[in-house]
Amino acid sequence: MRDASVSPRETPVTAGQIFESALALHFEYPGQDRDFKALFLPLLNLVLAESFPAAKSIADARGEMLCEPFTAASMEDEIPYAAAITRVALPYGIASFFYEDAGDTLRAQDYRNRYITALRDAAAAPPGQMRDVYGGAPGEWGGIR
Repeated sequence: MRDASVSPRETPVTAGQIFESALALHFEYPGQDRDFKALFLPLLNLVLAESFPAAKSIADARGEMLCEPFTAASMEDEIPYAAAITRVALPYGIASFFYEDAGDTLRAQDYRNRYITALRDAAAAPPGQMRDVYGGAPGEWGGIR
């Protein structure tokens, strides 16, 4: 079922697809990941809440409605956030937890940094009118021709 908050240009991503992407970043295969799978949905819901401001900024820029962070209840749930978040940022965020659990703090921090950077890159500028604070005439930049 397609959620109205997902752009018609994007194919929705499921929680399970995010899990598989995060596993790939950790070089794990589905089925060999009992511990990760047991903890995945609570960790996913944490990063969904953390990524909500970026997801909302994208939805607002598209004229779509996103009122609160999405909470995944199953691996089949479609995440109603933009692809820049579901396909890039969220797998990085989850992978950082996987590496932390494995005791690899260097990679955990690397993936946490990638996650934060991906969220910043994905966030849209707030819609609205720009205001010239320098007072230049039309066609000029800050009064310079």
